[in-house]
Amino acid sequence: MQHQGQAGGHDVEKVAVWARRAIWVCATSLAALFAFLQLKNIPYGQVIENANPGYIREILLAFYYTCWVFGSSFDVNIQRYVFGADARQGAMPFFVGATLLIFLAVAAILVWVRDNDADFAVALAMFFLINLVGWWVITWRVTPLRDASIERFTNEQDYCSLLQVHLVGDYVLGSWQWWRLAVNGSLIGLGLLICMTSSFRDAAANSIHRLSPSISANAISALLPIGALFLFVAVSETWIWLARARVAAGVAAIEALRKDYDIVPRKHS
Repeated sequence: MQHQGQAGGHDVEKVAVWARRAIWVCATSLAALFAFLQLKNIPYGQVIENANPGYIREILLAFYYTCWVFGSSFDVNIQRYVFGADARQGAMPFFVGATLLIFLAVAAILVWVRDNDADFAVALAMFFLINLVGWWVITWRVTPLRDASIERFTNEQDYCSLLQVHLVGDYVLGSWQWWRLAVNGSLIGLGLLICMTSSFRDAAANSIHRLSPSISANAISALLPIGALFLFVAVSETWIWLARARVAAGVAAIEALRKDYDIVPRKHS
């Protein structure tokens, strides 16, 4: 007997695609209308003119730090929960600790120079570079955990655990991480360009001023570095937290299925 997803699945998928698009169009349109009606009378010009870049930067850094603490804890906990073996038998070489010390030193510099736009942009670029090194270290350390776990659960025919390992392994080691790092690097490059090249900063401020004459070019120029930092934090953290939500939901769903069902690989002819 064929499953309905196999028999006539193409027609069902067309209906589902149309329905999803209709839902998103309606939801987005109503949300945009609501936002416009709620926000149209706010005097944005005055708000931006009187905004203090220093306070905004402090809030963004506090938010970024909080995301890092809870996000790193999530990553460690989900790997500890899912992985079941380690080819390196728990070994943590010296260079792993050395990388962590360098990370802490660069993070301290980032906080120390936060009141100077140019110095902060350079420190953030350094912070991004040490994060690249850190991600390489994580990849180097997690790969044997994933591979040994796959071997163990395959031998034990524990396919629920095997699915969880693949899900978490793709989250930590997947190619999407490279795309995220590339976008983050581009946003940090934009911040460097704004802070280190006055002509670019002035041109950007004047362009925005022409679009919104109620805000002075000087006020826009003062907030451009904060705008670049906001974009970096918003894109970076939204991206990775959506990925964390997906992997957490997947692991939980597989765990729920484990209680009442046996999962076995499909046999291919």
